[in-house]
Amino acid sequence: MLQFQLRTYIFNNYKKLIISMILIVLLSFYSLINVPYLYLPEGARINFGDYLIGELNMIQLIMFIAYPSIFSFLVLNIIRGDFEDNYIQLIFPRTTSRFIYLLNKFIIIIFVALWFTMTVVLSKLVISFVLKIPFENKCYNYIFHTMKYHNVYEVYFCNILLFFTGLVFIGMIALFLSLYIKNIGFSIGIIIFGGFVHNAMFIFGGKIIYLLPFTQYILILHKECGSVLDKFSLQFSYAYMLISIVIIFFMVLRILNKKEIGEFSI
Repeated sequence: MLQFQLRTYIFNNYKKLIISMILIVLLSFYSLINVPYLYLPEGARINFGDYLIGELNMIQLIMFIAYPSIFSFLVLNIIRGDFEDNYIQLIFPRTTSRFIYLLNKFIIIIFVALWFTMTVVLSKLVISFVLKIPFENKCYNYIFHTMKYHNVYEVYFCNILLFFTGLVFIGMIALFLSLYIKNIGFSIGIIIFGGFVHNAMFIFGGKIIYLLPFTQYILILHKECGSVLDKFSLQFSYAYMLISIVIIFFMVLRILNKKEIGEFSI
């Protein structure tokens, strides 16, 4: 059943996946131009590590607004689409429970988050090869120096894992909004508006920012990177996201359990 749902998702959303890939590549060029160069010594050239970690910590446009919006665009219709296309009448009778159905959807969100993360990283790799950006172990971004790791690859792993977990969390938020609000356009509008709220809190220095959802997957804001938010640790963010994912999962399950086959108001 999971394979059927995954194939159905890809078949129904391949255009969205292609559009998202194009947007990720465009954002990769944008970040190459705008990634902070303040940490580079005079005459030094940016390398792959500074490029990748720099983009994953470009807080305002990319991490608060662009990536949450694009990823939500990919998963908002992951359950509603089954009802609207009448796949639900084939799926529910063949599924042992709605818990299993939702678990399969959650696994699909994980697959999409993995694809999204790989696309973000691979786009940097391809651009770096084409533009001959060096792949040196010596990186200048101060995250590499504030994080207490032995080599740059541990920083890559830490940042990419945090990013991936954050995408899954954002995907569950989008999934809940799509069912609770029952309007795809309005749901993605809330995601975009939420990004601007995060950005405003960041600009005006609101301490509550560490409690907001899109803040959790940005490495540079954590105290391990020297952030002024002393209570904002990586352990806090992982606990925040994982507990929230479980809570949202059962909130979505509660909505599904109230629905009859064929009942889904648009």
